[in-house]
Amino acid sequence: MRASWFYLLVFLLIILVCLCGTVLAGTAFVNVHLVPMTSETVIPGQTVLVKGSKIAAIGPSTRIKIPDNTRTIDGSHLYLLPG
Repeated sequence: MRASWFYLLVFLLIILVCLCGTVLAGTAFVNVHLVPMTSETVIPGQTVLVKGSKIAAIGPSTRIKIPDNTRTIDGSHLYLLPG
């Protein structure tokens, strides 16, 4: 009886590790209004792809390819600025 509980616990722990082990490729902020600090303008319809703590890509939402396993945040009607 104890052995079956032990094996069940080990099985559940293996499943938990497999599910939690999924690594995200980054975060994509999609369809945001981008506010750059280089000029007094707002650029609508942009996607910003962040990997780790670095910006990997910025561009129109229609042109940026979002990799698999990327967390996607819909930024429609929202503004994104550095800082």
